[in-house]
Amino acid sequence: MRLREKLEKLAEEASRDPRFRREFRYVDATIEVRTLEGETIYLQVRGGEVNVLNHAPGDPDLTLTASHKVFQDLLESRISGEWAVLTGRLKIAGDLGLGERLYRKILKLAKR
Repeated sequence: MRLREKLEKLAEEASRDPRFRREFRYVDATIEVRTLEGETIYLQVRGGEVNVLNHAPGDPDLTLTASHKVFQDLLESRISGEWAVLTGRLKIAGDLGLGERLYRKILKLAKR
């Protein structure tokens, strides 16, 4: 499954999940997902819902940069986010607290 398709599926699941909606109901953030291969995908978290966008509605609050394979491996729990960051395979800029919270919730949804 392509990265965009995987993120769209996870965005749908997150938006339907009552626990995710409750935890992120006051969050208004944009996440930029950049692959080293040149693909850029934006995720907007607003009011407990997640949407995948083609363009950012402003400056991103969090930017994640890695290869397509690293993002796939993260979403499929083949590697951990901590390992990817410590080995330099994943670069993070912006609101790290938001990134950690989202990563942990998204991983729970991805494992279903």
